[in-house]
Amino acid sequence: TICTQDRWPFFKEDLFCNLLIEELRLCKILKKFYLYGFVIILDHIHLLIQPGDKYNISEIIRSLKTNYSRNIALLLHRVDFLGEVC
Repeated sequence: TICTQDRWPFFKEDLFCNLLIEELRLCKILKKFYLYGFVIILDHIHLLIQPGDKYNISEIIRSLKTNYSRNIALLLHRVDFLGEVC
């Protein structure tokens, strides 16, 4: 289980859900783990994963959270106060 910062409901927005799914897909390829299932809820996600031979669960989750957070920050900096993409 991974919770959002301050349990903010980021995942009520399709954009953030889609970005998470894409980030999960890429992380799965790069970190070579098995993904048996996941569910996205408004303020947290549940993952059912099994690490491969090279990376442990902590390394996988750290990579997923770091890359997703970075991409969210980049995305939010591109959106002006009216909600339009710059």
